[in-house]
Amino acid sequence: MKRVFPKNAFTRPLNLAILLVLCAVAGLISVLVPGSAPYAFAAALAAYLISATSRSRSSKFGDSVESKSKAARIKDMDAVSLGLAEEARQYTNDTYDRKLTSVLEDKKAICDSFIKGRIIKEEIAEKAISLVISYIGLLIYFCMGNRELAEFDPSDIINRLNSNCEKLGFVTDYRSDEIRMMIESDEKKLKALREEKKMLQRIGAKLDFIESAVNQLRQQIISNAGTARDAWDEGTEGATDAEGAADADKIQALLDNAINEASALEKELESRQGSEQ
Repeated sequence: MKRVFPKNAFTRPLNLAILLVLCAVAGLISVLVPGSAPYAFAAALAAYLISATSRSRSSKFGDSVESKSKAARIKDMDAVSLGLAEEARQYTNDTYDRKLTSVLEDKKAICDSFIKGRIIKEEIAEKAISLVISYIGLLIYFCMGNRELAEFDPSDIINRLNSNCEKLGFVTDYRSDEIRMMIESDEKKLKALREEKKMLQRIGAKLDFIESAVNQLRQQIISNAGTARDAWDEGTEGATDAEGAADADKIQALLDNAINEASALEKELESRQGSEQ
């Protein structure tokens, strides 16, 4: 991967310290050798530029900058998820508020394992947060939908539908057309209601699946961290490499599957909402 020259390379404390030392040496030379000041300071500046450029292009320095950039990106994504969680709490009942809290705790442990311990890869941390963001979006829809259903009483529609069906055989042709239109309208409303209930059931099942996936990821990370520590203590850390790679593949597959399913459901909800407008 091509490294980008860091903008803050020349202002790093160590590089500034080197610059101060070189300037001091140049100042001393200019005092000892009259007329040498321009050349001494020019040489000091050149030496500083060479040193700073060399250090900035080193693998260690580049990895440090890249690592900080990744950590910052993870923190930004985490902040987005926390903001959405606050919005979701406006709609959750006690049961789903506890579920949300549990998911956020699992997510925090996953983020901390990347930012602090670097136990997992950046891609896994990003996918985990993306999955939690999808979870919160589905949770908001689920809670709002269930609240609306709880407040809606379909008995008036059902009673009117039954009454109109009974009237069909006792009215004139003109009135029968009007009644059929009312029956058709009420049947569509009840059908939409049944479809909404089925959709909420699907979302509820998907929420359970995501909760399990995020918690499973957290437990896997804890397990891997413990295994790595044991291997280090026993001097057999190399033997865990293959197991770690296999676990990483399993985690990737788990996250990819959960994200794909959540995305498909989100798209379906967007399509439903678009058709209703």
